[in-house]
Parts: sequence; structure tokens; C-alpha cells
Amino acid sequence: MDLKQVNYSFHCSEKLKSNFFLVAGVMDRLVSLEGERWQGGKEVARSVLGR
Repeated sequence: MDLKQVNYSFHCSEKLKSNFFLVAGVMDRLVSLEGERWQGGKEVARSVLGR
């Protein structure tokens, strides 16, 4: 593996890690919602996750 490919792989892994932390934070917030907000939160989470 050359240095350019190593840097690119590192960049991609850091971006993935950052997005994982963002999604984990959203999921933590989602479980605290109730009623209509819970339903809306589920719809938003589904659209973000592509389901």
C-alpha cells in the first residue's frame, strides 16, 4: 500500500467514525422522545438510514 492510499483509507475511516458518533447521538436522543415526537423521530431516523 502506498502512502497516498494509506492517507485516503485513514480519511475514510475517520469520516465513518465521525458519522457513527453522530448517528449514535441521534439514537440516544430518539429513545427519550414520547408520543407524536417518537413517531416523527422514527420517520426521520428511517429516512436517514435509508429504510
